[in-house]
Amino acid sequence: MREEIPSAVFSSIFRAIADLERRGVVRRVDIGDSKPRYEGRSGHHEHIRCTSCGSVAEVPGCVIGEVAASVQRRTRYVVTGHEVLFSGLCPKCVPRTPSGRRRQVAQ
Repeated sequence: MREEIPSAVFSSIFRAIADLERRGVVRRVDIGDSKPRYEGRSGHHEHIRCTSCGSVAEVPGCVIGEVAASVQRRTRYVVTGHEVLFSGLCPKCVPRTPSGRRRQVAQ
């Protein structure tokens, strides 16, 4: 933010984000690193965080739709939402072989 708007006041930015969250325009996303993150409510998706460098990426679409339906059947709860965070190594942090290829990590 400082790069694009050097005169920005953080308290004003946080108040604006809080207002957008109250109005349902953005939602807070918790990925377990204690950093506040917000996203537009354009569509649900999961996230993956690198356990080495901490970078975060979106996983397109909802990957656990069938799992949520199963949880609902097994518990008789009505599932109204979920948050899933995958962890692993980003492409930059995956170890390389001596030939320069990325090592395959066992699943």
